[in-house]
Amino acid sequence: MLDKHIRKIEPIIEELKGKRIEKVDGVLIPEYLYSFTNGLWLSFDLDKRDNYFDVKLGRLFSLDDVMPRLIVLESIEYYFAAVNELKLGHIKYEFSHISYEIENVFEILKNNLKTIVENYYQLREVGKTKVLISKEEERLKSYLLADLSYSSNLELDLKDRIESFTSRVNKIDSNKMIKRANKRKQLKWQLFDGIGELIFGLGIIGIGLLCAWLFSLKKDISNIPFEVFIMLALVIVIILAFIVGLIVLLVKKKKK
Repeated sequence: MLDKHIRKIEPIIEELKGKRIEKVDGVLIPEYLYSFTNGLWLSFDLDKRDNYFDVKLGRLFSLDDVMPRLIVLESIEYYFAAVNELKLGHIKYEFSHISYEIENVFEILKNNLKTIVENYYQLREVGKTKVLISKEEERLKSYLLADLSYSSNLELDLKDRIESFTSRVNKIDSNKMIKRANKRKQLKWQLFDGIGELIFGLGIIGIGLLCAWLFSLKKDISNIPFEVFIMLALVIVIILAFIVGLIVLLVKKKKK
């Protein structure tokens, strides 16, 4: 989904001598990661499941996680504000990191990325932007392991960390198994809910048809055998018992 948008700004990245890092063996990296010659990094990530879109511009750090991971620390919108404050441009934005904003954000980058990269060190010292960067670093301080902004060989610089994680493969596999089990459990409950709703619907339709036959087609219900009323009552009781049981199960499920 990001490909067609990335192509819009690739000529600008190339002009700024940006280089894409497509993979680092044994390390989790952003979906699109670019390095520039002045120790500046640019990343793009899109999580379709959570409808979350993120653009980062700044320093590159290794992060303490379940496996070796790299992140770009600063958010792009910090520099949008700084561009406006220094009057290097006029950027109208409200970036709430929703995927629907992709088109708008890439249009802003198309018009302003060169200005931001070329004036990065000046922009990051602007009052509000500097405070936002400091808060972000403080928030993640306990998880940031090393500043790799000027690394020329990420795999070499992360070699010891990658090797130290080989003993945690079983933990990672266990986490995957737990996620799969939870997913199967969720699908099971969804199937159960669907069957319950189907039975409930069919029961209501059945009662409706039976009542229509009893009271609409018969002028004198005194001629209807008493057993029919007993059967009707039993059907209603069964339906009500099922509904109560279904509600109890759903309540218990939500409490878990």
